[in-house]
Amino acid sequence: MSTWLLDTSAVIRWFKQSGKRIFDHGFNTSILTVVEFPVLAAYPGFSVLYPTPAIYKKAVASASALRKIGSIIPAVDLVIASTAIERNLTLVSDDDHFIVLEKVEPGLHHVSLAAFLLKIDRGGGGAGAVPQKGGKR
Repeated sequence: MSTWLLDTSAVIRWFKQSGKRIFDHGFNTSILTVVEFPVLAAYPGFSVLYPTPAIYKKAVASASALRKIGSIIPAVDLVIASTAIERNLTLVSDDDHFIVLEKVEPGLHHVSLAAFLLKIDRGGGGAGAVPQKGGKR
């Protein structure tokens, strides 16, 4: 299994940049991303992950922690980020609100699509790749 979880923003942006090439890599995505971008349903190249009760509990805890610092992010993104945390995956997204989430969820490892593409273009992003910890910067 890949060590990457691609968020909807990354999938859509990558699809627009490269077309079907995106679907040949075998990366992870959430069923929520498939709901938001149903084009993915036609391609078996992604491993689709489904939220578990533990993932939903993590999302609720994250939402509570964010509210305490005066921030909120969309519920779908909380569930996707919680999936990455609970499954020890690096989240690939260009949504800036994940930077805020990293402040209350140190277990979230998040990179931008550009950083991810650079990594896989160097041959380090396949199913067995170990992501570099760090952020989007």
